[in-house]
Amino acid sequence: MLPGRLTRLKGQDVFIRALSQLRRDDYQAVMVGDTEDNPNFTGELSDLIANLGLKNTISLVGHCDDMPAALMLADIVVSASSNEPEAFGRTTIEAMAMGKPVIATAHGGSLETVSPGKTGWLVTPGDDGELAHALQEALSSPDMRSAYGLAGKDAVNSTFSMNNMCEKTIAFYRRLISDNRDERARPAA
Repeated sequence: MLPGRLTRLKGQDVFIRALSQLRRDDYQAVMVGDTEDNPNFTGELSDLIANLGLKNTISLVGHCDDMPAALMLADIVVSASSNEPEAFGRTTIEAMAMGKPVIATAHGGSLETVSPGKTGWLVTPGDDGELAHALQEALSSPDMRSAYGLAGKDAVNSTFSMNNMCEKTIAFYRRLISDNRDERARPAA
C-alpha cells in the first residue's frame, strides 16, 4: 500500500514503475489517496498502469476515511516521496504503529524513523529499481515482514508515545529555564 494524496511529490509513479519490474503477479498494490484533487496526475497514473500491463495488480482506490483499518489490510506500506523530503513523514510512523514493515525513501524524516534491516527498508528517492528490489525482498520474506513490523511497533511505542513526547518537551523547557538563569547570574562586564 502507498497511502498519500496523488501528487508527484508522493512518488506514486515511481511505485508503479517499481512494481512493473517485479517478476511476479501474486500481489495487489493499493494506492490510497484522493483522486479528484489532481485529475491530470490521476489520469497519468491510470495510463501508466494500463501501459505497463498492471491493471490486475494495482488499484487507485481514492480517499479513505479509516486509515487504521486500511493499514491493517496491508502487508507492506510504502512511502516513495521522490522530489522533496517529507519533514516527518507521518505515513511511516502510522504504518509502524500498526505493526507494518515500511519501505521509505532515504531522505527527510524517514532517516530518523525507519531503521534499515530492523523496521523496514530505505531506498534512494526516485530510484524505481532500488524500490523494486526492496519490494521483491519484502514480498518474498513473510518472516522478515513480521519481524520488521513488530520492531517498528516497538520503536514507535517507545519513541513517539505521548508520555515520551511530554517528557522530552518538559526536559527541553527545564533546560531553557536553567540556561536563562545561568545567563542572568553572570556578572555584567
